[in-house]
Amino acid sequence: MDRASRHEPWLVASSLKREEDMFKDECTLFQTQFGPGNVLVSFVHAQSGFNVVMRPPEDSHAYNLCLDQAPPTNFSFIDLISRRGTRLPRYVTFQGSNNRYLVPRLTNPRPMFFDSETTNNRSTGFDIEHTKSGEIRVKPMRSNGIMGAVPDSTQWQVVLLLNPRPNDPTILFEVYNHSYYKNGIRLRCNGVNRRPFCRSSNGALILSHNSTGETSSNCLRINPVAQQGTRRVTIESFRHPWESRYSIIFRAAVVHNTTNAEREHLFIDPDIPMETHFTFRNSFYNHEGPSAKFHGRIPFVTTSSQLEFPDVARTVDSEWQKSQLTVVNRRYEATLILPANTSVEVRLIYKRVQYEIPFSYQQFDTLPFGGNVTQHLQDGYIYILHTADVEHSTHYYPNRTVHDISPLGVETLPGSGIFVHELECPKNQDEVETDEPNQEYDAQADMGPDDGLDQEADAPADIERDASDEVTQEV
Repeated sequence: MDRASRHEPWLVASSLKREEDMFKDECTLFQTQFGPGNVLVSFVHAQSGFNVVMRPPEDSHAYNLCLDQAPPTNFSFIDLISRRGTRLPRYVTFQGSNNRYLVPRLTNPRPMFFDSETTNNRSTGFDIEHTKSGEIRVKPMRSNGIMGAVPDSTQWQVVLLLNPRPNDPTILFEVYNHSYYKNGIRLRCNGVNRRPFCRSSNGALILSHNSTGETSSNCLRINPVAQQGTRRVTIESFRHPWESRYSIIFRAAVVHNTTNAEREHLFIDPDIPMETHFTFRNSFYNHEGPSAKFHGRIPFVTTSSQLEFPDVARTVDSEWQKSQLTVVNRRYEATLILPANTSVEVRLIYKRVQYEIPFSYQQFDTLPFGGNVTQHLQDGYIYILHTADVEHSTHYYPNRTVHDISPLGVETLPGSGIFVHELECPKNQDEVETDEPNQEYDAQADMGPDDGLDQEADAPADIERDASDEVTQEV
């Protein structure tokens, strides 16, 4: 590719894999260069040597790799005290909230996106240099340039600086802690109105218009990457889960006990903080439609708390029944005991945004894949059916809330698109009550390992005794 076409290669995050090979074009490593006092940092692509600089004002939200002599964008540390626990290595990669990595694309015009598939090579790697003043420089390992900001612009690009000025504010960046996550940081460019760079709604890497406000989109998560003794990290730009919405529809088999109630287990992803609040809404449906609605709220403040849940089979003024909240395999498990033929809609309130998870129940005398429901419950397993079609969020994947503990089999119901998962639930004699027709099954289940063998061992003796009697009678 000629020099003209490579003059302003844009950084586009389009790789799902990390590439640390500095000799490959798809390298995701960027070299960081630090100014005096390790306060300012600039980025240079490790493979091409291009500096990351800001684009002209007409492309105010773009960042690219550039061979121009313009100074690269720089970030500096704002709070050196809070920065003590955030020591950036020499080489870093940037991962966006879409789980892709930054990689320069030699196409023009394309802004820098978090869309790379790899961070294992030089194309998306960054080399970080700490300055004595506490700032850092970021240099892409693909180029000999350094990351900097074009004056009067909001773009971030790589410029070729063979002899950059050590104290150039456009190539020095400040690093300060992010309150959303303890391992999150923000980079703020000293040369462009001291604004931090963030991830825009379309995935592009831009400078934030709010220099003081703190949002999850401008938070970076640093993950170390070890290669040949060099100091490299993966810098991941991510959004907080409450910035997206998702919906999952579950269908659960009705499990009966003597109280004619359903038993359902809701598994919450362990990444959700303990202070998350959940709102549950129940609707008891009859032939005339919903007759009552209830609302409950549970603060997940400890690993063992009580979940208040209404009995929807009663009147509006009914008493609340409690279900124990326990931890199973690092998952928060809320057991909901509901009447049969009940439609339940569960809304997860995460901060100020709701995640809607509607639950709908179907009554089964026997499970669709065989076996009695009560009998399987006695075995210590509960069967949960959920639809295969799940709406995935761009930034937060709801399938992580569907957890299979010791799955013994998965079966697809014909023509329904419903998966059947067999989940292990804790055995509790106080909670699990069996019906009379299953007493015979319980007796077999309670047989010891040697009981059946003893009966089989006695069988040959009985046969020989009967045979001897027949011979005696004939004689």
